Amino acid sequence: MYPQNSFVFSKSDVNEALQSQLYGYALTDTAVIFGTKGLQSYLLKSGSINIREGRFAGVFVDTDNVIIRADNTGQELIYYYTNGDDWSVSNSFYYLVAEVKKRHSLNLYEPSVEAFHLKRGTHIGEQLISHNTCVEEIKVLPVNAHLRICRKSKQLHIHTISYEEHFELNDPSAKYEEILSNAISKGVGILSAIKKHFANLNLFLSGGYDSRLVLGLLTADGKPNDSLNVMSHIHKKEDFVVAERLTKRLGLKLNQPTKIDREFGISSSESLRMYLASCGSTYLPMYPVSAYRQFKRFNVRLTGDQPTGWSHFAGNAKFNGTAHKIRADIIDEMKTRVHGAAVADDFMSTFDVLDVDPKSPFAMLAHYSAIRARFHCGRNWYKSQGSDFLFTPLMQTEFIQLDFLNANNGFEPKKVFADFFSAFGNWALEEPFETPDRAFSTELIKLAQKMRISPDFSKEYVVYGMPYIEDFESDFLGVNLNISNDHEEIKDILETLYYRANRAKGLKLFQEDDLRLCKSEINKRGSLSHNYRKTTHLISTEILMSLIQ
Repeated sequence: MYPQNSFVFSKSDVNEALQSQLYGYALTDTAVIFGTKGLQSYLLKSGSINIREGRFAGVFVDTDNVIIRADNTGQELIYYYTNGDDWSVSNSFYYLVAEVKKRHSLNLYEPSVEAFHLKRGTHIGEQLISHNTCVEEIKVLPVNAHLRICRKSKQLHIHTISYEEHFELNDPSAKYEEILSNAISKGVGILSAIKKHFANLNLFLSGGYDSRLVLGLLTADGKPNDSLNVMSHIHKKEDFVVAERLTKRLGLKLNQPTKIDREFGISSSESLRMYLASCGSTYLPMYPVSAYRQFKRFNVRLTGDQPTGWSHFAGNAKFNGTAHKIRADIIDEMKTRVHGAAVADDFMSTFDVLDVDPKSPFAMLAHYSAIRARFHCGRNWYKSQGSDFLFTPLMQTEFIQLDFLNANNGFEPKKVFADFFSAFGNWALEEPFETPDRAFSTELIKLAQKMRISPDFSKEYVVYGMPYIEDFESDFLGVNLNISNDHEEIKDILETLYYRANRAKGLKLFQEDDLRLCKSEINKRGSLSHNYRKTTHLISTEILMSLIQ
């Protein structure tokens, strides 16, 4: 049994693929679709499996083919293995490794393992650096590709188009104002349906642009927001001051979430297994979950995650700037490591996979959306378990299209936010941000106010299905012990696993300084999300080696 919304699909499964499966949620121009039951209800009305937006992995079945793909921005990661006529696919790297190892030998790909040392496992080193995984024979399916399987021959083919074609960036008739209006109309309509359909919505509001944009989309329809609660961390003073001002001005609740009795479906060791199934050898930070399925009572967690992340690679600091500068930074950083040149080449290989010129003005935007945004913001099945359901309304194609047009026209990245905010009335532009440098220039505000946009705030969407599965299979013993996944217990387990990680320690990929850093992390017992990255790097490598050897 796999956790809810995770799957493994192999050649032997083709004959049993009788209906399409949706793992996550999908968005169309008229509908919000949750899970396979929601998809089947939607298909009875529309008949079309041409679904692109949302956060999902889909196994779409028609008369002749089975098509496997993620949403347009790749918020669910799909890994695939091919060997002659044999193949397997999964949205869990470790589940795929375990499945393939039953039939074939696998080999550690050391450059991907070593790349996690970059910037001590943060920023560029926080996730895989390319579409190559830590196993030579397994790859990440690019955002601009899908898998097509002939139902008769069971042969798998990888269909790839360019990044520009995938996101429809090469349309000479594309008009910025029309795309902006459409993005606002869709966002407002989708969130209006979410507000109507679900009782508990929590928007996590910072003092920046992204979450304020979600706030604008939530309130633009003028309908009551009784189900909406704004969350802001009091200890982040600059953010909290902004949240207080915005909620007071808009008459919204602040830090008053609806209380849901928390259930614990799994223990600490099982929580660690869940992390490894989703993130092992692919993403270092650990955010433990308390279940392997969506509970019937849950909060909708709204965030401002978006696909382009201009600020991530902006500037001239190390690992920031142009693609070729970052490549040089990688070589310099890795000069004492074994595979520095190969890591740098892997980083650059993403541009070949996307068919993007690394010298183009939007090259790093493309790299961010193809790699960083998918791991940091994605990994969808893992993020919607237990009493939280993640919904990211900005993860849509239009946001990439708008940033692409602004980049090619030489505008600064924050222009798009000024343009969005101008549609919501004065409050979005007038209220200050968490730092003065976030403020918009007079020129940007004037440009935004001159925009000829006409969003439709009355557009309605139909909701199909629900995030939870009524008949989801229980744990393998059929008993929920309601044991807390205590973080201190997880740290104890990590310490034990570190001392047992003899295979990984024996590799030349980990130096004495790395092992000292692991010991320091273990002794300090900091937060799992930020302070165990070298330890999770080492332990994930150890577990991966045990799986493939």
